[in-house]
Amino acid sequence: MKSETTNLSRAVTAGIFLGLFCLMSLLSGCAGQDMRYYRDENVEIELLQRIAVLPFANHTKTKLVENRFTNIVTTEILSRGTFEVANPGDVLAFLREEVNGDVSAVDAKVARKLGRALEVGAYLTGAVELYDEERNGTYTYPVIAVTMQLIDIRSGRIIWQAAGSDTGYDTWSRIFGLASSDFNLISFRLARELLDTMDYQEN
Repeated sequence: MKSETTNLSRAVTAGIFLGLFCLMSLLSGCAGQDMRYYRDENVEIELLQRIAVLPFANHTKTKLVENRFTNIVTTEILSRGTFEVANPGDVLAFLREEVNGDVSAVDAKVARKLGRALEVGAYLTGAVELYDEERNGTYTYPVIAVTMQLIDIRSGRIIWQAAGSDTGYDTWSRIFGLASSDFNLISFRLARELLDTMDYQEN
């Protein structure tokens, strides 16, 4: 009888822990990413061979984060092998000469010159909209939001655009006093997830 009671107690305890694990997994999955994107279905983006990644804008109070995210996106694109990417130094030199480094001044005429000078068919622009650290009690975690768009040089049309946010918040880490994911990890993850939408096609 004692053995049966012990086995029952163990089963109940295991069931409780399993239920808590499932609940915490669900809660952990609730925090994190929010994505929106547009893709021009009339354009076969995969046929583009070479693009330029222009310096990102910084709409946050964190200095130099635009440079960091420009490098992260460039690295992610190169790692995929989807496009060739114009040398960042050549991009910066062109922008300094043509528009005094002001990316917002790149209009259709400048874009066509960019295409000829760097032999690219499109250029990617973006902005870091949020780059902050939030707090939940003693637990702190990064929050990042970014927008990106790919513009076809010949037509001047936006052929892909995506906006998204991500956080390092994790329920398990908060409860057990562990550190959240850092800014670098979240930045790479967000860039990867946003660029994934460029390849996504609905059935």
